[in-house]
Amino acid sequence: MSQKITFYPLGNAETVLLELSNGKKMLMGYAAIRTDEAGDKRYDITTALKKHKSFDVVMFSHAHDDHVKGAKDFFEFDHADKYKGDGRVQIKELWVSSAFVLDSNVCEDARVIRQEARHRLKNGYGIKVFAEPDKLDQ
Repeated sequence: MSQKITFYPLGNAETVLLELSNGKKMLMGYAAIRTDEAGDKRYDITTALKKHKSFDVVMFSHAHDDHVKGAKDFFEFDHADKYKGDGRVQIKELWVSSAFVLDSNVCEDARVIRQEARHRLKNGYGIKVFAEPDKLDQ
């Protein structure tokens, strides 16, 4: 298998899927379809990515709505039963910035991802914190 990179045009916040030659898949960002004020319908990321049952890595750079919208309904999260099963896509390793873990004033989707990140940190599995991870020591 060759390596493949797919860009999903979501306007201000692109989603990128990297498929490696060893079969691993990394997703950078996720924001479900939305319509702007002019009626410009963006890419239907949910339909495009639903064919994948899991991702080896899912990275969220920051907790803005245009980078996480719909994630709580698409991905499976271990920290609460209501985010499990029902055709949800699994995340083997979650990558977030330290700000994502520490921020308290975030949208609902970002809050769910933050809870998952904290759960994985507490339980010592499937998490990588980038961008000033030493802030978590405080």
